[in-house]
Amino acid sequence: MGISGTCITYNVVVETSRWCLFAFILISNTLTITTMLRTKQGIGQKGKWYIVSLSLADILLSPAIGIDAVMNRFGVYCPEISEEAVWRKRVIYIGLGILYVQSLGSALLTLVSIAIDRFVAISKPIFYKNHVSPFRIRCVLALEWTYMFSFITAMLVHYGWHTDEIQVLRSYEAMQVMPTWCYTVLKVQVYAIIFGNIVFYATTVRLIKKLDSGSISHKSFERTKRYLKMSGVTLATMLALWAPYIAVNFYVEYYGQKGLPWWLAEYGIQLAYSLMFCNSWVNPFFYCWLNKDYRAAFMAVLGIGKSKVHSEGSMTEQC
Repeated sequence: MGISGTCITYNVVVETSRWCLFAFILISNTLTITTMLRTKQGIGQKGKWYIVSLSLADILLSPAIGIDAVMNRFGVYCPEISEEAVWRKRVIYIGLGILYVQSLGSALLTLVSIAIDRFVAISKPIFYKNHVSPFRIRCVLALEWTYMFSFITAMLVHYGWHTDEIQVLRSYEAMQVMPTWCYTVLKVQVYAIIFGNIVFYATTVRLIKKLDSGSISHKSFERTKRYLKMSGVTLATMLALWAPYIAVNFYVEYYGQKGLPWWLAEYGIQLAYSLMFCNSWVNPFFYCWLNKDYRAAFMAVLGIGKSKVHSEGSMTEQC
């Protein structure tokens, strides 16, 4: 891979890894969604919709990676200085930006919803049982997706379409077609959602510890603790795999005017992107590792295990 000015090209290793990530993300999340929708017992008819939402958010990166690889192959990222080249690069970057932010934002909002769900289930169990239903969970998740799509589409389409042509030609990734202040507003919103995740998870964990003395049944306590563990691992993995991407963008934004170090230009940028994309296919492995009922459901769908999923002891039975 070489980067010269605004020209970004992928070598064989990078291009092959992109298509592998495309396949891994598509297959793993399609399997997860299929498993959640086909399994009617044992994995919780409320909690499974959170998993479906997370998988839908993850699967959005599959077409984004495919488009990115195809556009690289056709030389869109090394455009000639012409009106047609600017228009083409602008449209592609706006589309990729929508997919990237929709994926990250929807996943983070879903994780916040999971933490709130567990907090209400533990602190107000009667209210939760009587008022929280699968239909209402789906409505909340649909509102989150609609909000994120409306916000990022309006911002990227409006401001991205009116960005100076020179900025479009100089941009090396999708979000750079927006003015700097728009990118800052978006980052602040993402950081606020991450902070909200941490606050709600910490609050719920503290509440569980207070109720450990016998206020709730041992089975319910263990179920909720395992569910929070699975969600916490998902959030921690997301933050860890997105951190290099955020760090690289921070460095380029504030120090890129002086030129990029060769190791960052040659390897760092694409490694950061690859790690970010890896987040979108590892989650199904965490579900199987941390939950025997999810593991049984996946095996049943694949036809390699028992078709019966445990109906008792599921950590999402009351989710």
